[in-house]
Amino acid sequence: MRAYADPDRVLALIVFARLDLLAAACGAAVCGGIALLLATYVLLVWGAPAGVPIGPNLAGLSTFLPGYHVSWEGGVVGMFYGSVIAGVFGLIFAAIWNFTHIVALGLIALRALWLDQQ
Repeated sequence: MRAYADPDRVLALIVFARLDLLAAACGAAVCGGIALLLATYVLLVWGAPAGVPIGPNLAGLSTFLPGYHVSWEGGVVGMFYGSVIAGVFGLIFAAIWNFTHIVALGLIALRALWLDQQ
């Protein structure tokens, strides 16, 4: 016996899919950590001409991230900081995403009830 799937309900479930908070935070954390690690290591591998500091823009992050500097060890420290910061932003993004979709579905349901009463 096949279950009948209402196409409107399936469409609503696809369009208003919830994001898992932990999965979004972990995914963003991995991406953020690897991005900062790779940015640091690419600067170190490319190097700089004599007399020019390596990556002054990226080195500016040491103002906000204690212990980070453009070095092999600093890349690992930066990976930790990048993971934490990106994880927090991923969690916040997923929470806002879920909240806005709950509000939108509630407004759609209220509109449907209002149209049925007329």
